[in-house]
Amino acid sequence: MILLDTSVIVGLLRKNGEVISKLNDLQDSPLFTTQISVMELFYGITSNKYYINKENKKVSRLKAISDLLSKFSILDFDRKAAYKTAEIMGKLKLEGTLIDFRDGMIIGIGLSNGINSFYTLNTSHFERVSEVNII
Repeated sequence: MILLDTSVIVGLLRKNGEVISKLNDLQDSPLFTTQISVMELFYGITSNKYYINKENKKVSRLKAISDLLSKFSILDFDRKAAYKTAEIMGKLKLEGTLIDFRDGMIIGIGLSNGINSFYTLNTSHFERVSEVNII
């Protein structure tokens, strides 16, 4: 089981060759992402000034995101994930190595669902959590 971070999904949307190649190598593993990544992807479009007065392009891009997301199992941020996230973020804060809160939530969701393998292009945040295996 492998959890895909938002950065990897953005790489897929942008047709990044390295990301596509790596996912082809991982095709035998179940792939997951989180509702946090879903929010980040949709926020990226809805907050982008490029799409002001370009409703058709905005709708098209949102559909492309939805179509891609349909290929993955999407994990929720539930109570179990909330506890795990609090544990991770608390430890990092005490160590003085705090990471972006959304990344902490993504890690918490994965670990609380028994996933410790994460594919991310943002290794600097994920490598701070010892339970995480970065692909």
